[in-house]
Amino acid sequence: HREYHFSSFFLSHTQRLKIFITSGIEHILDGYDHLLFILMLLIPSFIFLHDNNSTIGTKHAALSLLKIISTFSIAHSLTLFISGAKLWVPNSTFIEIFIAISILIVGIMNFIGKYQHVNKKIVFLFGLLHGFGFANVLTIAKVKETLSFVLSLLGFNIGVEIGQIFVIIIFMPLFYIIFRSNYSIKIVKGISFITILIAIYWIIKRSALV
Repeated sequence: HREYHFSSFFLSHTQRLKIFITSGIEHILDGYDHLLFILMLLIPSFIFLHDNNSTIGTKHAALSLLKIISTFSIAHSLTLFISGAKLWVPNSTFIEIFIAISILIVGIMNFIGKYQHVNKKIVFLFGLLHGFGFANVLTIAKVKETLSFVLSLLGFNIGVEIGQIFVIIIFMPLFYIIFRSNYSIKIVKGISFITILIAIYWIIKRSALV
């Protein structure tokens, strides 16, 4: 479980926005499960790049990646708002278990080569789960006043997006090199297999908390 500490002193709107942007960035960078899921989402786009070694292939891979990440962002933003506004707050332990299951499923798909199945629909569904995982920060902060809540939600969401973009930028050159090599499929299977093992471990560990 991650720990967050928020000031009990009065914050200006600008201070609140900055604090929650920072919290969003820290949350995504500290959230190894969210990072692993994002990395699994990158694989199908780069597989297309490997199979279509051309300018068109590169543009299609970039567009596919943009669509996938945008879908994930929209989905987790929705449930972040729903949970943060207390419209529906699901059991956090079950959400953490299902997040691990989502990583397991995408890992298996990438391992067996069903890259086309990692599409916008499944990414949107799993993005909803991850959004509930993000929402515990707003609950911990106990933000009540409407404008303060909106600014906190906006700031945290911006922070999460910045964190995601940072991770993608960092890993894109590495993925590009991997998928230009003759061993790309073997490397993908290796990464996916390790991801599957990690996800199974998380499922078992988190299930013990139920």
